Amino acid sequence: MRLLMVTPHFPPQLSAEAICNGKLARALAGQGARVTVVAQDHRYSPFKKDESAGWEDPGVETVFLEPPWYDLAPRPIASLSNRLRSLDPVATRFSAMARKPCRQLLRRERFDAIFTPYDGLPTGFDLHRESGLPWVMGINDPFPECLYPEPYGPGGPRSRRERRQVEWMTGAFAAADLAVFPCPRLAAHHERMLGIELGDRAFILNHVGWRRAADPARKKIGGVFEVLHAGTFDSARVTPEFFVWFAEELARFPDLQGRVRLIFMGRKDEAIIEFIRERGLDRLVAFETPVPYEESLTRLASADALLLMEARLREGIFLPSKFCDYVASGKPLLLFCPEPGTVADLVGAGHPGFLGQDERRVRAKLAGFFAALGQGGLDRFRALPADRFDGAALAGAMLERMRGRGK
Repeated sequence: MRLLMVTPHFPPQLSAEAICNGKLARALAGQGARVTVVAQDHRYSPFKKDESAGWEDPGVETVFLEPPWYDLAPRPIASLSNRLRSLDPVATRFSAMARKPCRQLLRRERFDAIFTPYDGLPTGFDLHRESGLPWVMGINDPFPECLYPEPYGPGGPRSRRERRQVEWMTGAFAAADLAVFPCPRLAAHHERMLGIELGDRAFILNHVGWRRAADPARKKIGGVFEVLHAGTFDSARVTPEFFVWFAEELARFPDLQGRVRLIFMGRKDEAIIEFIRERGLDRLVAFETPVPYEESLTRLASADALLLMEARLREGIFLPSKFCDYVASGKPLLLFCPEPGTVADLVGAGHPGFLGQDERRVRAKLAGFFAALGQGGLDRFRALPADRFDGAALAGAMLERMRGRGK
């Protein structure tokens, strides 16, 4: 199968969306698909470049686009171009610059389907209408952005423009041949917010989980048990009181004093760092700078346990991509996640490492974790089989569904 993937987010851009797209493209190529990706050049992205070496794949051809001249022009001209784009409720800089190159590709080469994750949706809709090729939408997060639940977003349209975006999305779902979501709750969220029923055109495809071996040369402080959190660390996602609960429950186990450390690797939030300092938790909590993606997988493999912290949501409609890498690592997990929610669906709310987000429950589960640590029995804190998010199996299922055989 020959696929045209259109997305602004693709490696070497270092963002969660780019990494998810890159892993899926490689997995699809590994299952025999020929994948051509049209993406934004990382040099014109607000995200950093990922220096990982593992993105090259002979089955994935990439076409990186530079912004048009008017986006690089003096501000008055660039502002005018942005105002003109605003007449289209879902227009973006990428959708404006991707249409022409994609049309040229479709005229020059034969493709079997168009796959557009997230911000590539406006271009995908146009190309589908023009070419008649099957169109697969990839929805890893709520789209349009006004559908993000609190605290990430408003949970619904607030303005005329946002209402037009919702109308556009409703029409896009009606036109698409397949809508791919990482979890059922995100699919149900869109159906509920848009008042639609996708039926068998909604396809659940978890994120691909990657693993790497631990670095044998890495030296830890002698006897310290490392609980590592990788990825974004900001006030919208982190509950600062968790650190107090963690420290106070740990204090009930004298034999573990000085032997456990919480480590956060990634972008920092100064307000949370100040919260930790004010409460004298500096010796318990440490921070490490972000590293390239594959190096972060090596760091996961070197930790003793992994912590996932989601925002406090009424319902966990997301599948955090890092969770899939966590599972692939085979490490014991602590999961500060909403119940009900996607992570609870996957591991079971009764899993010993599933903390929930209620203080009483979190404290009780942390006490159980520390007791098990003191007894050397953390095996039951591993969540799922390490191959649960295997790329080959996931890509194979997607290709089978696109060929019309999967149900």
